[in-house]
Amino acid sequence: MAADTGSVTLAALQDIAGRGYAREAAEGDAIDGVRPRFVVEPGSVEEVSALLRLSHRAGLAVAPRGGGTTLGWGATPRRLDLILSTARLNRVLEHAAGDLVVRAEAGVMLEALQAAAGAAGQRLALDPPDVGATLGGIVAANPSGPLRLRYGTVRDLLIGVTVVLADGTVAKAGGKVVKNVAGYDLCKLFTGSLGTLGVVVETIWRLHPLPAARRTVAVALTSPQTVGAAVQDLLHAPGSPLVLDALELRWEYPSPPAPLPCAGEGETPKLWAGSPRVDPHAPVVGGGLGGGISPGSPGGALDRRPQPGGQSAMGGGGERERLFLSVLFEGIEPGAAAQAATAVRLLGAHGTARILDIDEQDALWRDARAYPWQDRDVGLKLTHLPTALPAILESIVELAHTRGIEPRVAGHAGTGVTFVGLSGGDAGSIREVLGELRGRVARAEGSVVVLQAPLDIKDGIDVWGPIGDALPLMRRVKERFDPEGILNPGRFVGGI
Repeated sequence: MAADTGSVTLAALQDIAGRGYAREAAEGDAIDGVRPRFVVEPGSVEEVSALLRLSHRAGLAVAPRGGGTTLGWGATPRRLDLILSTARLNRVLEHAAGDLVVRAEAGVMLEALQAAAGAAGQRLALDPPDVGATLGGIVAANPSGPLRLRYGTVRDLLIGVTVVLADGTVAKAGGKVVKNVAGYDLCKLFTGSLGTLGVVVETIWRLHPLPAARRTVAVALTSPQTVGAAVQDLLHAPGSPLVLDALELRWEYPSPPAPLPCAGEGETPKLWAGSPRVDPHAPVVGGGLGGGISPGSPGGALDRRPQPGGQSAMGGGGERERLFLSVLFEGIEPGAAAQAATAVRLLGAHGTARILDIDEQDALWRDARAYPWQDRDVGLKLTHLPTALPAILESIVELAHTRGIEPRVAGHAGTGVTFVGLSGGDAGSIREVLGELRGRVARAEGSVVVLQAPLDIKDGIDVWGPIGDALPLMRRVKERFDPEGILNPGRFVGGI
């Protein structure tokens, strides 16, 4: 079908969404420097359907937008005409507390849903890093946080979805009953599809009760090998298996020779200065840490001030680096306390471990959700075998330091998901690190995806990396759902 994008006028879009909800795009609406013509905020599923029918007929390239928190993920758009915002689709439609199920429109922010569920003593067990993420955006991008170790990711908690396909067709999958899907599970297909198969307009989620008690154990460690040993001890505790709700790694390792500043008297050290921060007023997924965390620190950082013998207050790592694990236990009070005590005993073989107090715990888990990079850094997501974590950490430091790049590392140590922020170095050095790191991670049956990068770097790399022989099948799926290729063209794997 020949595209006739110039035939669509602002007035035609306003006729569908309303005069106040369609406008010409501004510079701030650009995605990776590609500026659309229009931005539209439909207020109903019917309006989304009408907008996509019009776009399909005219060949307009459409990018769905929720909170905009992951809008930079994926490759640079091949073309872009229309931003379809879900901002007005912001209603929690139904909360069946007795069934632990909630139904909400795609534009509802996660914080708003948590507040609604929390009033009934429940929560959606998702804790992605970005404040302001909407439910539709979370489905499209599939981000996750520390709680994925216990509860899984979006695919495990989404039980129903309504989407509008590229031609305006409204399709539903799943429902309000867990495991009610007959045939193909389309909820999982749309999860992580980055808006390339359809626009999510409504979601149904499985909820969990809020825990009665939380305990967090933190331990400072000295090397990637001790990290690996500590993680395996926790995951495979003999005799008395532990039920971990979260197991998080944080490592800041500056490039030599620049020293890592230590907090002076009266100062509060942070995990890393200037790191992206989550909303300090957002609900905390865990509660109560102890020892080695600076009380009152908004970043919940381990106290790294020099101690006798060159050790930190937590007993390891030295002055140049910060390396620690934090473990969350939730449940009833006796159970959480007993498991935390067991974890302290197990981790004592690897470093100085202790249970954190409530203030320390709350601060730590707020920071634990943040990605380890800043606005101009390169941000990577690595997936790999959990047992390969020590080798992965060593590779990151080796490859970065040989090129004068500073790495910062955070990750879900129990599930083999590691995030890396790279700062410093030129575009060529970053590309070299990325290429070599992908090769090493592939040997650990994993992959490396670039989530964030300045445009001068992003335009010269494949942000998704190799995906093996799955690409032809993915292309066929895309062709069936969006044969004209109008939904986020060029942004997904293989230029889909």
